[in-house]
Amino acid sequence: PGLAARLLANQRPDERPRRVVRLLGARQVVQAVLTSAWSSEVVLALGTGVDALHAASMVAVGLFDRRRRRLALLDALIASGFVSAGFALIFSRRTGGRRA
Repeated sequence: PGLAARLLANQRPDERPRRVVRLLGARQVVQAVLTSAWSSEVVLALGTGVDALHAASMVAVGLFDRRRRRLALLDALIASGFVSAGFALIFSRRTGGRRA
């Protein structure tokens, strides 16, 4: 987490945010494994919902914590990408891969 923070936001996070980033990274790995193993529409929707909550929470951190704003908003952007991908995959499955 420290290297990524330095490269992406030119800052070095203190220990607590580093622990949180590690925990969230582990959550993403577990979510990816579960989604790969059971890629039903329900599992995809749940994962997309979790990613949306994560994005929203990072926007809140960015709004209220000036020191962590840049990293929080960058993380929100990344999580929003996962949300978009989740919606696209669900939509693709519902339409059989056809464009609307």
